[in-house]
Amino acid sequence: MGALEIIRLVIIGVGILGVFALFIFAGISSDKNKGIEQKDLEEHLEQEPEYTETRARLVAMHCSSDVIRIYHKVPKTVKTFCITFKLEDGGSAEFEVEEEIYLLLEEGMTGTLVTVEGNFYGFEADN
Repeated sequence: MGALEIIRLVIIGVGILGVFALFIFAGISSDKNKGIEQKDLEEHLEQEPEYTETRARLVAMHCSSDVIRIYHKVPKTVKTFCITFKLEDGGSAEFEVEEEIYLLLEEGMTGTLVTVEGNFYGFEADN
Protein backbone atom coordinates (compact mmCIF):
# COMPACT_ATOMS: atom_id res chain seq x y z
CA MET A 1 0.00 0.00 0.00
CA GLY A 2 1.49 3.28 -1.08
CA ALA A 3 1.49 6.63 0.66
CA LEU A 4 -1.05 7.99 -1.79
CA GLU A 5 -3.55 5.21 -0.96
CA ILE A 6 -3.09 5.78 2.79
CA ILE A 7 -3.74 9.52 2.36
CA ARG A 8 -6.82 8.75 0.28
CA LEU A 9 -8.16 6.38 2.99
CA VAL A 10 -7.50 8.98 5.72
CA ILE A 11 -9.38 11.65 3.73
CA ILE A 12 -12.34 9.30 3.17
CA GLY A 13 -12.34 8.35 6.87
CA VAL A 14 -12.28 11.99 7.98
CA GLY A 15 -15.13 12.75 5.55
CA ILE A 16 -17.24 9.90 6.91
CA LEU A 17 -16.56 11.01 10.51
CA GLY A 18 -17.48 14.59 9.54
CA VAL A 19 -20.81 13.51 8.05
CA PHE A 20 -21.53 11.36 11.12
CA ALA A 21 -20.69 14.30 13.44
CA LEU A 22 -22.98 16.55 11.40
CA PHE A 23 -25.90 14.14 11.85
CA ILE A 24 -25.28 13.95 15.60
CA PHE A 25 -25.06 17.74 15.91
CA ALA A 26 -28.25 18.21 13.85
CA GLY A 27 -30.08 15.71 16.09
CA ILE A 28 -28.97 17.47 19.26
CA SER A 29 -29.92 20.87 17.84
CA SER A 30 -33.32 19.54 16.77
CA ASP A 31 -33.97 18.15 20.27
CA LYS A 32 -33.12 21.54 21.80
CA ASN A 33 -35.53 23.29 19.41
CA LYS A 34 -38.28 20.78 20.23
CA GLY A 35 -37.81 21.57 23.90
CA ILE A 36 -38.13 25.29 23.23
CA GLU A 37 -41.19 24.79 21.01
CA GLN A 38 -42.82 22.57 23.66
CA LYS A 39 -42.17 25.21 26.34
CA ASP A 40 -43.66 27.97 24.12
CA LEU A 41 -46.71 25.78 23.41
CA GLU A 42 -47.25 25.07 27.11
CA GLU A 43 -47.00 28.79 27.95
CA HIS A 44 -49.45 29.61 25.15
CA LEU A 45 -51.94 26.99 26.38
CA GLU A 46 -51.75 28.35 29.93
CA GLN A 47 -52.91 31.79 28.74
CA GLU A 48 -56.60 32.55 28.47
CA PRO A 49 -57.67 32.72 24.83
CA GLU A 50 -58.71 36.15 23.58
CA TYR A 51 -62.48 36.15 23.11
CA THR A 52 -63.99 39.04 21.17
CA GLU A 53 -67.68 39.80 20.92
CA THR A 54 -68.77 42.23 18.22
CA ARG A 55 -72.14 43.34 16.91
CA ALA A 56 -72.35 42.27 13.29
CA ARG A 57 -74.64 41.66 10.33
CA LEU A 58 -74.27 38.66 8.04
CA VAL A 59 -73.91 40.20 4.58
CA ALA A 60 -72.78 37.35 2.34
CA MET A 61 -72.72 33.58 2.20
CA HIS A 62 -71.15 31.42 -0.46
CA CYS A 63 -69.98 27.90 -0.94
CA SER A 64 -67.66 26.38 -3.47
CA SER A 65 -66.53 22.92 -4.37
CA ASP A 66 -63.27 21.64 -5.75
CA VAL A 67 -62.47 18.25 -7.17
CA ILE A 68 -59.15 16.86 -5.99
CA ARG A 69 -57.23 13.71 -6.74
CA ILE A 70 -54.88 12.17 -4.23
CA TYR A 71 -52.27 9.82 -5.67
CA HIS A 72 -54.27 9.27 -8.89
CA LYS A 73 -57.19 7.75 -7.00
CA VAL A 74 -60.88 8.41 -7.52
CA PRO A 75 -61.64 12.16 -7.52
CA LYS A 76 -62.99 13.61 -4.29
CA THR A 77 -65.19 16.70 -4.00
CA VAL A 78 -64.27 19.14 -1.24
CA LYS A 79 -66.85 21.78 -0.29
CA THR A 80 -65.96 25.09 1.34
CA PHE A 81 -68.54 27.22 3.17
CA CYS A 82 -67.78 30.91 3.77
CA ILE A 83 -69.68 33.66 5.58
CA THR A 84 -68.96 37.39 5.60
CA PHE A 85 -69.96 39.81 8.33
CA LYS A 86 -70.16 43.61 8.35
CA LEU A 87 -68.88 44.67 11.77
CA GLU A 88 -70.16 47.53 13.92
CA ASP A 89 -66.87 49.40 13.46
CA GLY A 90 -67.39 49.44 9.67
CA GLY A 91 -64.96 46.62 8.92
CA SER A 92 -65.77 43.20 7.62
CA ALA A 93 -64.71 39.68 8.47
CA GLU A 94 -64.93 36.49 6.43
CA PHE A 95 -64.74 33.01 7.89
CA GLU A 96 -64.75 29.47 6.61
CA VAL A 97 -67.26 27.40 8.62
CA GLU A 98 -68.60 23.87 8.81
CA GLU A 99 -71.64 23.03 6.68
CA GLU A 100 -73.84 22.54 9.77
CA ILE A 101 -73.23 26.14 10.87
CA TYR A 102 -73.63 27.49 7.34
CA LEU A 103 -77.07 25.88 7.00
CA LEU A 104 -78.31 27.56 10.21
CA LEU A 105 -77.55 31.08 8.98
CA GLU A 106 -79.26 33.48 6.57
CA GLU A 107 -78.02 36.66 4.93
CA GLY A 108 -79.26 39.76 6.71
CA MET A 109 -79.17 38.27 10.21
CA THR A 110 -77.85 40.59 12.92
CA GLY A 111 -76.41 39.59 16.24
CA THR A 112 -73.23 39.02 18.19
CA LEU A 113 -70.22 37.57 16.43
CA VAL A 114 -67.81 35.75 18.74
CA THR A 115 -64.22 35.12 17.71
CA VAL A 116 -61.34 33.48 19.55
CA GLU A 117 -57.95 34.86 18.58
CA GLY A 118 -59.42 36.05 15.28
CA ASN A 119 -61.08 32.74 14.39
CA PHE A 120 -64.84 32.19 14.11
CA TYR A 121 -66.30 30.78 17.32
CA GLY A 122 -70.00 31.45 16.96
CA PHE A 123 -72.78 33.83 16.02
CA GLU A 124 -75.76 34.52 18.27
CA ALA A 125 -78.52 35.99 16.17
CA ASP A 126 -81.00 38.49 17.54
CA ASN A 127 -84.56 37.18 17.89
